[in-house]
Amino acid sequence: QNEIGAAHARKLLLEAEIIDAAEALSIGLVHKVTRPEDLAQTVQSRAETYASGPRVAYALIKQNLQDASTATLDETLQFEAERLVQAKQTNDHKEAIRAFATKQRPVFRGW
Repeated sequence: QNEIGAAHARKLLLEAEIIDAAEALSIGLVHKVTRPEDLAQTVQSRAETYASGPRVAYALIKQNLQDASTATLDETLQFEAERLVQAKQTNDHKEAIRAFATKQRPVFRGW
């Protein structure tokens, strides 16, 4: 419900209407629509992007998002500050700085 809004969620649940990809995209139910023949390549590309990305940072971001939906603003900001300190202590952070400074692609390995 939070992703697509209460009105759209209510309509989808109560009317049980089948919607097409364009409508799913327009209401925020999905983030991307691709042609069926491009689906495998699109999924593979997205998976490679996430797999080669800063997994530790991704995990911390997911925790921040989860906290933001249940904690107060002050608590959320405190959690984010603590996680920023954690992230800055990782080898991935050092790699990101190195890659940026040398204009190269980073190679993230985790903590």
